[in-house]
Amino acid sequence: MIDKTTEDNQGNLPKPVKSSFRKRLLILLVFGGILVGCVGFYVFFWLTHPIGSGPAGPDVNREAFEEVWSEQDVVLLGFGDSITAGYGASPGKSFFKLLVNNPEHDFEDVQGLTLSEVLPNLEVNNLALSGSTSIEQVDVLLPKIEEYPEDVFGVIVATIGGNDVIHMYGRTPPREGRCTARLSQRRSRGLVIMKNVWI
Repeated sequence: MIDKTTEDNQGNLPKPVKSSFRKRLLILLVFGGILVGCVGFYVFFWLTHPIGSGPAGPDVNREAFEEVWSEQDVVLLGFGDSITAGYGASPGKSFFKLLVNNPEHDFEDVQGLTLSEVLPNLEVNNLALSGSTSIEQVDVLLPKIEEYPEDVFGVIVATIGGNDVIHMYGRTPPREGRCTARLSQRRSRGLVIMKNVWI
């Protein structure tokens, strides 16, 4: 004979909760995977790539910045690719912007050593386009350069050719006729091109 109370009690006993354990384990594994992924991302993209500190070159001669260089109207023109455009730089810290002004509390050793200090009538125009090749710079950016009166002095800061060399990081095949051929073509039309200008 079967004891009815025992049978009823067994029917009321909670079943082992395997699905709850599996759910918790799955959540824990997903969370752990995300955590490992974040740590890997941080290590790969932050720690393993060198980030410079300290001066990038020799000290700048302060005496050269003690007097105004010119009262003449001067245009500082940025032309080229992502380096001049400031891609990846913190706001206000691209090399082009640092030529004009230094952030107030940064780079104390070069405070006041900027073009805006020595060229009071400075106009700044950065036409640089991230990712542009030399062909795009000639075809797209060059027509955007305004014509200025003859009494306006121009300073051009240009980075050209980097994207021609890397071919979109291997996503496009090398193409003949990039920088050299296009510039030769423009020279034949009367465009004056300065290869190296050191001031």
